[in-house]
Parts: sequence; structure tokens; C-alpha cells
Amino acid sequence: MGDDGALSRGRPEEQETLNLAEYLWLIRRGKWIILAFVVVSVAVSVYITMNTKPVYRSSGTFIYKPNNTITRALDMSGGVSWFEVETYRNDQVEIINSRSLAEAVADSILRSPDSDSIISLLYDGNPPPAPHLRGSLVGLVRGRSSVSMKKDTDFFVLSATGNTASEAAALANLVMHTYYRRNLSQAR
Repeated sequence: MGDDGALSRGRPEEQETLNLAEYLWLIRRGKWIILAFVVVSVAVSVYITMNTKPVYRSSGTFIYKPNNTITRALDMSGGVSWFEVETYRNDQVEIINSRSLAEAVADSILRSPDSDSIISLLYDGNPPPAPHLRGSLVGLVRGRSSVSMKKDTDFFVLSATGNTASEAAALANLVMHTYYRRNLSQAR
């Protein structure tokens, strides 16, 4: 205790400090550990990069106007009110993401005269056995395609992924074409 009754604290010149020379000495002392860590990190990142399969994404944008298709289909002469538009948009997202549309895509692939080449493209030349082909196509369509809305517009973006650019584009086009045909048939 000091004269004023307070505990004496260490003065700044008495406290232990590390200066720049001591930091450099610590780095030099552990240089092999640091170098080994850097080499291993670079080797692991090169290995992962070389063994990662690229994923391609293909997207298509389309417009959906409820007063053009739904209004005619439901014979709504007054059009669609502003508060129903968001519901119609959400319904379209759910339809595109639905199993029934994926089944329609799978069926259109299987009925196509070019089905062998389309299936070969979608499965990189290694299609599943025939009894499981339709179910596998449905799973592929549902797993590799998605849709989103552009905010404050009537535009939708349909995206598909694949192991090649042509596979992603083919899948996006198949889903979009099937959705278009389905809307046309429902509007009549």
C-alpha cells in the first residue's frame, strides 16, 4: 500500500512489453511450422479444386400475366384485382415446383422421338434402368430446377443446373416448354 492507501500498480516502464524485434524472432523461430501449414493448405485447396465437378446453371425468364391466361380460362371479364395477383404468382411458383409438372416433363421426354439422346444428355450417357427411368427423371427435374419471381414485376426466372452447360440448358428448356404447354391447355 502506498501513502494514500491505494494499492500500488505496476508502472508502464515496469510492465513486460514485446517489441517488434521479439515478434520477428517468434516468427523466425516458428518459420518451418508456418511454411508447412501454408504448403499443406495450398496442396489441399489444389486437390479439392481439381476434384470438384463443375456445376452449370441455365436460366430462362418468362412473363406471367394473369389477365391473359387465367382470366380467359376462368371467364373473369373484370380482370384480376391487385390483391389477387400475388396469389396467382405464388400459385405459379408452386405449379412449376410441383411433382405433377415434373411428371409431365418426364412423360414428354419419354414420348419424344429424341428421348434416347435427351436421356443420354441428362444422365451423362449413364441412364438408370428402364423400370426406374420415369421416377428418376421426375426426381432429376425436381432436384435440378427452381423458379423465382422478380420483385414487383410479372417476370419469373426458371433455373436448372447440370454437369454440362448443354444439360442445364436442355433441362431448363424442357421445364419451361412443358409449363407453357400446360398453361395453353388450361387457358382453352
